[in-house]
Amino acid sequence: SFVRIACHDHEIVNFFKLFKLLKKKKIKVFFNLMQISEISKVRIIEIMKKSKNFEFEGFYIADSLGSLHPSEIVDIINLIKKEAPVKIGLHAHNNKLMALANSLEAARVGATYLDSTIKGMGRGCGNTQTEYLYVERHKKDKIFLKNHAIVDLVSLIEKSFDKLNQEYKWSDNLYYYLFNLPF
Repeated sequence: SFVRIACHDHEIVNFFKLFKLLKKKKIKVFFNLMQISEISKVRIIEIMKKSKNFEFEGFYIADSLGSLHPSEIVDIINLIKKEAPVKIGLHAHNNKLMALANSLEAARVGATYLDSTIKGMGRGCGNTQTEYLYVERHKKDKIFLKNHAIVDLVSLIEKSFDKLNQEYKWSDNLYYYLFNLPF
């Protein structure tokens, strides 16, 4: 019932063309701007102004390089909120071990959608880990201990995802971290 289209800044023209085709078919569309860390605030404002003519379901920012810190995520989300009344999502990579902190901060300042994967499964250092995000989002409610969801999640991880992680070796890695340092 929906499609999220990921594109780089230089591919936005193609996104808008595809958006029009999908909307004619009554498919909900989410706009996912990749490598947000490489896009200037001025350019983000330009993109948001162009986007006002399109009624997409939400605007995702992807920290594709995993290089942003929580304060930068807050700045970007606040900038987007100021420019357009749109639901915002975050797709965070964990290159600098900030994916969880960035996701929590995004939620705190009003992001509607947070991506996560079990054990952070994903390219390179992976993404925000579902199990940690779940605990952090629910620990003050203390419901995660009562409804056994965390127990079921841990069981699933131990049965299936630990083996996958060993086979495909996604996780934090010093080389990805070093790549993000300003030398």
